[in-house]
Amino acid sequence: MSAVLFDGVPRSLETAKDAHPSSVRIFGNSIFVNQLLIAFLTYGTADHYYFFIRDPSCDVVRTKEQLGLPTRAELLTPITVMDLPATAATTFVTPRAFPQNLSVLRKLLSPSSAIVSFIHALSDILACDLCVYLLSLGALRGDAVVCSSHAGKIALQRLLLETAISLGVVPHQADAIFSRFMFPVIPLGLHCDRYRCDQLEARLQLGIRKDDIVILSFGRLSPFAKADPVPLLLAFRELLAITDRRLMLLIAGDDTRHQMADKLRDYASSLGCHESVAVYPDVSLSTKRALYGAADIFVSLSDHIQETFGIALMEAMASRLPVVAADWSGHRDIVQQGITGYLIPTYWVDLGDELELLRGPLEMEGRNSYLSAATVVDMETLIDRLKRLINNAALRQEMGASGYRRAVETYDWRRVVPRYEELFNGLKEAIASDTPNRRGLHGGPHSYKTQQIFSSYPTGCLDDNAPLVLTSLGRRWLCAPFPLNVISEHSADLHICRSILSVLHTDPEGSSSVETLGRYFNQVFPRFVIRSTVGRLIKYGLLSKK
Repeated sequence: MSAVLFDGVPRSLETAKDAHPSSVRIFGNSIFVNQLLIAFLTYGTADHYYFFIRDPSCDVVRTKEQLGLPTRAELLTPITVMDLPATAATTFVTPRAFPQNLSVLRKLLSPSSAIVSFIHALSDILACDLCVYLLSLGALRGDAVVCSSHAGKIALQRLLLETAISLGVVPHQADAIFSRFMFPVIPLGLHCDRYRCDQLEARLQLGIRKDDIVILSFGRLSPFAKADPVPLLLAFRELLAITDRRLMLLIAGDDTRHQMADKLRDYASSLGCHESVAVYPDVSLSTKRALYGAADIFVSLSDHIQETFGIALMEAMASRLPVVAADWSGHRDIVQQGITGYLIPTYWVDLGDELELLRGPLEMEGRNSYLSAATVVDMETLIDRLKRLINNAALRQEMGASGYRRAVETYDWRRVVPRYEELFNGLKEAIASDTPNRRGLHGGPHSYKTQQIFSSYPTGCLDDNAPLVLTSLGRRWLCAPFPLNVISEHSADLHICRSILSVLHTDPEGSSSVETLGRYFNQVFPRFVIRSTVGRLIKYGLLSKK
């Protein structure tokens, strides 16, 4: 008898979002987890599926009826999970890859049960705790941490190596320890048949002109995570100026945390393109599908280290849209360059060791904001690739068709669930001959350089000595500054930007670089702040590499 035990129950988050759009927060990880559970009930081949509810007072019978679970699905609480036959729970699947959960589960479950957890949005601070668990708290050879992308896997393994060293393992002994752990790369999935509606009907629903070329960006609206919206808006303004086609930019997604919708509209107005920009916060499921249906091109310019994959890219491909995405982390696993869309080169400005002072959990968002600011998406390439697609309907259709085939063949749950079942079967064989790891490794806090750990995410790193020049946009900004931030712009930030641009303005030979600017201002501003600001100015097209 085969059985799988899931941590949690399947719920319709999108239905809840429809009912309470401004309060129900939807993240990519929560969408994935819920769809994963539903997909296994739909396409899985196990004899039984168990769902673990952490509330011991839960009315199991009533909850099962409310969820509409089939007969081969059972609900278990912390009390009833103890009654699960030792031969039944062959695999325990939990999205909570935290030591405090995994170590307790390892003690609760039978020795024949493997634990499968996930790294979806990879935070190095949380992942460090996971690495300590894997190394010292009793992981089995049959346990696995599923990574949604190859770049995420590389980052996690680098963290594991740094953690092992801090716990007293010398590098040449690490391979023997790493052989205990499985880090399979399995993509997130989706139901491809739920996307793409008639374009004319979708545009009628949204009030969009039928002859417009529509560019869609869909994702969580946040200035601190996922993607800075400024580069896309600046690129769109440039496209409006260089093409005679009627363009429309749609920006949509969850806006429950930062309430950015009005700020985005104001920013578009400040750029003079508000009539061609529409913002859709906290949309219903029907509106979401209409947005994908109404679009001609999909854009995703992720710049944050917690973006490890990208469900929205799969949704766009299932909607037969060509995808223009930052060459970032898992995006390069999804988009086939020149076939299903375009990957736009990204590079980092090295922020130096000072950044690592912002290491604590309370400082993580600030540190990651500096990292995101220093992540440059090549503006010139972005505008060129979007222009190609705007001017070539046949190319859009060809790439959209290729993307749809790739979505169906690679990311549909019908294809993804068997990959998990293959993993589960392999774990059973591995765990049968293994014993818990009791090495008892101990050590103090470890240090590492964040940009080295996540160097698999961007295309590359900007040469510190590469000459920088002021662009025509940068000169215009010095004469008539426009906002450089959607949320707000602190006077100190503007002062740093103006100081850097002024130096470049007086350097017609283009001899200034990241390194020379850092030395020039090192008595005035922190080094990593200068470097991050330089990255942001390149990212916004005010500076460029010579």
